[in-house]
Amino acid sequence: MITVDVTREDLLIVTARSKRPQLAADLVNSFITNLDLFLKEKSMTKGKYERVFLGERLTTASNELTTAEESLQAYQQRHKTILPSEELKAAIKAYADLKLQLFAKELEYEIADRYTASDNPYITTLSRERRAFRNKIEEIESADSAGKGFGVGFGISFRNLPAVQTKYLRRYRDVRVKEEVYAFILQQFEQAKIMEVRDTPTITILDRGRVPERKIAPKRLKLVVLGLIIGFLIGLLAVVFSDFYSGFRRDERSFPVLRDLFIGLKSDLVVLRAVLRKR
Repeated sequence: MITVDVTREDLLIVTARSKRPQLAADLVNSFITNLDLFLKEKSMTKGKYERVFLGERLTTASNELTTAEESLQAYQQRHKTILPSEELKAAIKAYADLKLQLFAKELEYEIADRYTASDNPYITTLSRERRAFRNKIEEIESADSAGKGFGVGFGISFRNLPAVQTKYLRRYRDVRVKEEVYAFILQQFEQAKIMEVRDTPTITILDRGRVPERKIAPKRLKLVVLGLIIGFLIGLLAVVFSDFYSGFRRDERSFPVLRDLFIGLKSDLVVLRAVLRKR
């Protein structure tokens, strides 16, 4: 009842044939509606997956940034601390950039791991790069806790700073790191939304199914013409055969031969039927 054709212009043509015209129109419209529904709701593209995933991470990063900012503001108001020096700001900025690079690699690895085989060379490379960033940050943070260096800077130790300012700098560092992470996720989230819009499949309906105004079959004119042609040929063959048979019967020498031929053919058919029954 249903035929589907695709033209050279990539147009999809759905045709339904039924004895009931309304049923044919309903079938075509059902195909169109369900195809549109499938493409809109069931198709999970890479852009849509990344948009959903990054949207959740963006909410988490926003909450963490708000908490870190409130903690820094409360601590600064309580202890009347001042802003860090430019040297400390530069050191903290370098540390925040390193943390951001680690976060970007972890995010890229987590997304790729969802739809890529574990033995893929791309996954292996991401895992190696992520491990290298982690080792570097662990080295910096262990130097921070040991007091051998600033941890995020070069040559300035937390040990030489007052305890109040040390805690303030750590809060300030956390805020800077979370700001960089939030900005990065927001950028990736916007790109994912653009990608989702770009590769989301769409369907444009040029013409819906309608109740046909006239029957598509049977083709009565064709049947009439074909019947006339077949009737003419049968009549012509009948006239030729009748004339041939009449002439054959008038020939007294040929008629006995024809009669013997039919009698022999009849006896052969009887023998053949008996043989087939025995088998």
